[in-house]
Amino acid sequence: MNGKHLTEQVAKQLVNGMYHTDSKKEVIFGELITFDEAQELISDKPNTEHCKWDAYAAANAMAHDIANVNLNKNQILNIAKSFFFKDEDFSDSSKVFWYFEWMLF
Repeated sequence: MNGKHLTEQVAKQLVNGMYHTDSKKEVIFGELITFDEAQELISDKPNTEHCKWDAYAAANAMAHDIANVNLNKNQILNIAKSFFFKDEDFSDSSKVFWYFEWMLF
């Protein structure tokens, strides 16, 4: 997968800063999806070494963004995979990088 991708350091920094407020009004920070679990997002793609940290950040971003809609972890991973890695009208394989770049800078 060509293009720009997140580094381990940036992905971990992004995930550490992610949060949502749960139904009990508690703020939940950081990792909700482990690195290994997140690799499911790219398991069907070749040459994924450069985007493994993209998958980690994408999975956790989606998990926080839709945390309160009562989906299980597998459903959240499937949504994240579709949104970030199977988007037909975003042909660049760097969608995660561009998503966070636009969100943060």
